[in-house]
Amino acid sequence: MPLKNIIWDEAALYDLDLIFLYYQALSTTAAKKIQKEILKRTRQLAKYPLSGLADYDANTLGDIRYIIYLHWRIYYKLMGNDDVLIFKIFDMRQNPNRKLSDIKLT
Repeated sequence: MPLKNIIWDEAALYDLDLIFLYYQALSTTAAKKIQKEILKRTRQLAKYPLSGLADYDANTLGDIRYIIYLHWRIYYKLMGNDDVLIFKIFDMRQNPNRKLSDIKLT
């Protein structure tokens, strides 16, 4: 199976930047480690795009899945052109039962 392309939506990059900036104020080392691990987890999707959990609450949006790193859900969508679109990073401490349809995506 060929590797998928990982594409980051601007909103997800913004989320990643916010996470980095928050933790950088506490510890630059911690901020870099968290950012590195989130990027590492998303790179696994190039080889294993179905490794995330399916989000059945968001099924009207297409094949939406997510992977978890610590307390963040990293949402992605499988695109028909062999791309994996990372579109949202959600901090589950806000409300772990919150549905994707209730999360502002932009």
